[in-house]
Amino acid sequence: MKHILFSLFTVSALVLLSSCSGRNARDLYDEGRAAEDSAKYILALEKYDEVVNTYPSEAVAETALYRTVMIRANAPGDKALAVGSQMRFLELYPKSQEAPKVMFMLAFLYNNELGRTDSAKKYYEQFLAVYPAHELAPSAKFELETLGKGPEEILGGGDAPAVASEKAGSGGQP
Repeated sequence: MKHILFSLFTVSALVLLSSCSGRNARDLYDEGRAAEDSAKYILALEKYDEVVNTYPSEAVAETALYRTVMIRANAPGDKALAVGSQMRFLELYPKSQEAPKVMFMLAFLYNNELGRTDSAKKYYEQFLAVYPAHELAPSAKFELETLGKGPEEILGGGDAPAVASEKAGSGGQP
């Protein structure tokens, strides 16, 4: 009996302490947003991660993870973190209105930043299967059609040599 009372007291004390801290999902998100607005991206990411990890079912958690996706996608450096954030977003919030953008960004990142055309193709095709009428669908189709091609192939192939011969014929002068 003493053990049960002690356990109940301990749980009650923990609940009371956590509620006294006054920090909830919205407060943490607001702290993250303020840090992001001040270009303190590491602190912002920490706050957003705390929101998602502690309050994953709160509406603001979806927004926090989307902000994480955007920060990591636009940050220089290790793109594996961006991919991880994008994958996590799609796993946790597949019905989000932001999910199409995140999936497109994932495919784009695989293609244009990481050179992994196999993964890019997979996600562009998945995007088109799930969101065929989305505003990014024409871009996804174009990306699929040009996957693995260089700029000269994309721009028409025949124009690049003509431009080069024009420059050669003029001695490189404008």
